[in-house]
Amino acid sequence: MHIIQTTMPNTTPINLENIRILAIASAIGRAHLLRLVLIARELRRRGAEVAFAYKEQTEILKDGGFKVFPVAGVVVTDFTDSDRKIYEAFTLSWVEQCVKDELEAIQAFKPDVIIGDLRFTAAISSRISKIPYISIVNGYRTDYFNIVDAMLSKEERPFKDKIASATTKAIQDKQKRDAATNFRLVAKQYGIHNLESMYEFLAGDLTLIADIPQYCPLENLPKNYRYIGPLVWEGLNETVPVYLEALSSSKSLIYATIGNTGGEKLIQLVVDAFQNDDSYEVVLTTGAYINPDKVPKISNIHVEKFIPGSQIMQQSQ
Repeated sequence: MHIIQTTMPNTTPINLENIRILAIASAIGRAHLLRLVLIARELRRRGAEVAFAYKEQTEILKDGGFKVFPVAGVVVTDFTDSDRKIYEAFTLSWVEQCVKDELEAIQAFKPDVIIGDLRFTAAISSRISKIPYISIVNGYRTDYFNIVDAMLSKEERPFKDKIASATTKAIQDKQKRDAATNFRLVAKQYGIHNLESMYEFLAGDLTLIADIPQYCPLENLPKNYRYIGPLVWEGLNETVPVYLEALSSSKSLIYATIGNTGGEKLIQLVVDAFQNDDSYEVVLTTGAYINPDKVPKISNIHVEKFIPGSQIMQQSQ
């Protein structure tokens, strides 16, 4: 993890001794907690005192020795049409409870900085507390993402580009404003009137984009938006299964993962693509919410719940 060097280029790493940082993690999928754990480890290594505001004390937080302040959190395990399900789960009373809990955690820990990952309400509680807020976000969740660019290059559609982009942007803006209704109402209860869209609830005084420009290009980014690259969780003590060493070296090894947010349809695509092709050995991981036993037994498809990605990728094609 190199968050400090990335966000402050051409400088030596900063000594963060005596800086108190509160990480407020979303419970919507495990990745948003795990990314903050990676960041917290590095910040702590550089001298900061880091605590978490999260819905519970997990094995990962306990293993890391992090103090945890309990806060309300929405949990999503089915990521089919996930945005709709997420926004529907945040009722007005739920948003009010999240902010209340966050303010209590802030009051108890007294941080110098707050950092959050997909924690919509942290934008509210940090402003109420007048504490600088750093937000971790995927590029496609920013106001600068153009879905048309992700589907077709501008060279392929020079005439239609402006029309398609403008139309799509207008639709997205309305969707993001509608989705922010309950968050906006709670923010205004506290006298905060400059948070209107979900884009604003996912931005911070500094917004760090966990993507790379080649994968998710964003244009006209403000100076307080920085790419930091993907934050890859490798587990606590997981290792690559021993049987992988015995796989035939004459075959191509394919690593396929649905992460924690993929679905059974993606698993079926992998099965359909490789089940009748013995020239490949496939290692497939199903993530936190899908039991590996649900995957059909195919001789050349090896199924695990989780594998450290960087290790298996070294062997893959």
